Amino acid sequence: MRTIAIGVACLIASGCASNGKDGRDGVSGEAGASDYVVESTYCTGFANINMAEQYITYEAEEYSDGSVFVSASVASASMQSSDSLMFGTTQKGWGTAPLSIVLDVVPPSDFGGWSVSLDRTTLTYTVSYADSDLPNIGSPNPVVMTFVGSKYCTVQSFSAP
Repeated sequence: MRTIAIGVACLIASGCASNGKDGRDGVSGEAGASDYVVESTYCTGFANINMAEQYITYEAEEYSDGSVFVSASVASASMQSSDSLMFGTTQKGWGTAPLSIVLDVVPPSDFGGWSVSLDRTTLTYTVSYADSDLPNIGSPNPVVMTFVGSKYCTVQSFSAP
């Protein structure tokens, strides 16, 4: 076996490093965006599928430039899954900012998926669960739940900093 040693003649910490000659300043760029959150919406809901309660959350943070950061989660007593995305104002889906979450709650665990979205204008919070095993327990496929209004969603607005 051959050993190769790599050494460093001068470490910055030892004080032997130099900045060299100062160059000239570069061209000034445009000022960066001063985005800030203008509205925060938090929604919750429950779904009882296959005799197991699922707790579903959805949160949207809208920025001053109109972009929206969203996150959603589906959780039960023993498992949880979540997703998040950023939507620009011209991006498909911006109005309801849908998220897809994979979490199978109907055995066997072959595939079960959630879609969670929010119409921020009407506060209509829509959750659907699709699973090929739903008909086996007497449920439609998909199961669609709609939650409307301030009973399920809290909205907080913010002014410019």
